[in-house]
Amino acid sequence: MTCQNNRPCPVHIWFAAAGDLNVGFVRRMRWLLSEWEQLRLDSLQAEADKVRFVAAHALVRVALSKVYPAGIMDWSLDHTFAGKPFVRGPHGAEGLQFSLSHAGNLVGCAIASVPVGFDIEPLQQDFVVDELLRGTLAPQELSRWHREPREDRVRRYLSYWTLKEALAKGLGVGMNVPFSSLAFDVNDDGQAHVLTMPVSLGDAAAWKVHRLDLMGTYVGAVAVKPKAGEAIELRINRFEMGTLDHWVLSSRGTAVVRALQPPDAHLNGRARWSI
Repeated sequence: MTCQNNRPCPVHIWFAAAGDLNVGFVRRMRWLLSEWEQLRLDSLQAEADKVRFVAAHALVRVALSKVYPAGIMDWSLDHTFAGKPFVRGPHGAEGLQFSLSHAGNLVGCAIASVPVGFDIEPLQQDFVVDELLRGTLAPQELSRWHREPREDRVRRYLSYWTLKEALAKGLGVGMNVPFSSLAFDVNDDGQAHVLTMPVSLGDAAAWKVHRLDLMGTYVGAVAVKPKAGEAIELRINRFEMGTLDHWVLSSRGTAVVRALQPPDAHLNGRARWSI
């Protein structure tokens, strides 16, 4: 999956509902996971966390098989010391990069041939935003948040949070960077860009970020570091988890996948940009 003939470089975003899955699903799909993934799975205590973890890691294998000629059983995933997952095999696919996220009843991933980070969060959460602000928002973001109508503040905060998570994942640093050191400008139409980040992490201008609305009840973000002069095209798809058993049985089978259009899922702003 590379850019050709000056065409936009695709960034494939896949998501799936996991609310109907249970521990039986975990048992059936466990063997798809690499050893380190199984160890991580075993460290989780809550059944819901186990289900989301397996669903996300199965989904990324399906998504990878949609952009590279390999079955979902052929994928070997590993992770860096900082925890960033990467493709170890099959041979020839090592250049693919991906990022995972799971929250609430939704799991998702983003795949590209360049560094990429992805995050999702449900809008309905039980937390007090005011208690989290100063630890996560940069001064200019905090100022913008205070100007937001009260009914829109949770969405604004989660927009900042998912952008920061996506960028941190793309950088491969995870939660090891203070989120207040990552600053974003988010316009009312959903367009966003990186204002500042620690110099030690590179050039903020090299990253392209975009907000996402998924299913009307989740917000998300994707961060991409394209090569100089490349345009990026986001391609959003929904996967039906009920077809996963068919994928496992056929390995290279065709599952029911549909590209979502409004009102189910849409991008805030353009899905393609040039640099």
